[in-house]
Amino acid sequence: MLDGLINGIFNGISIGAVLLIVALGLAIVFGLMGVINLAHGELMMLEAYTT
Repeated sequence: MLDGLINGIFNGISIGAVLLIVALGLAIVFGLMGVINLAHGELMMLEAYTT
């Protein structure tokens, strides 16, 4: 019972962190270019994730 709860919390935090990194990448690209470009957002997200 407790293992499932801990596993669910960990999965939720990790998925939320990935979505946050994607949103930050798109926000940075939109702030610099003024246009939402998903290709540049994906590259920024990958760079932020590897960092």
